[in-house]
Order: sequence, then structure tokens, then C-alpha cells
Amino acid sequence: MLLKKHGQVLCFVCGLPVDESKATLEHIKPRSLGGTLAMDNLAISHAKCNRKRGASEDIGNRKLTLTNKK
Repeated sequence: MLLKKHGQVLCFVCGLPVDESKATLEHIKPRSLGGTLAMDNLAISHAKCNRKRGASEDIGNRKLTLTNKK
């Protein structure tokens, strides 16, 4: 699986290591806020962190930098 192949993966939301069994695909900019299905808008997170974050651009103390590609 992708997570094992590339070693330790950190949660996009909390920054802690993600176990493969608890990993989910996260939209960096939520689709409900205009985010896309493009690969550069996807990240790995804990299922719990993904649910807690919901449809928000808030990622706690970490800074989110989105770029507009034209």
C-alpha cells in the first residue's frame, strides 16, 4: 500500500504519524468551499481528525497555504 511504500506519513491536520488502518483521504480545501478533486488538493489524515475538521479550512495551529494555479 502507498503508506507503507513511502514510509511514515504525517496527518495533514494534527501532524502526528498516521497508522494505515486509521488513514483517510482529506481535501485540503474542502469541496464545499470550492476545493477540487485534483491531487494537489488531497492529503492524508487520521479519520478522527478529518471528521473533527469537517468542511473547514481550519487546521489548528498549522498554517494553510493554498495557491491558485492558472
